[in-house]
Amino acid sequence: MREFDLQDILSAVDEVHSSLQEGVEDYRIAVILKTLKAIQSYIEKAEKGGQI
Repeated sequence: MREFDLQDILSAVDEVHSSLQEGVEDYRIAVILKTLKAIQSYIEKAEKGGQI
């Protein structure tokens, strides 16, 4: 099984966010996007050694 690089995960989050940013009608998709962006933000803070 392939290990995921952190950059792979961040790229996937950005790709999903970009493709769904316009015209999100389904609230479930909006919730998923908000969750993914929160995870991305958390990971980026951790990478920088910031306070989480």
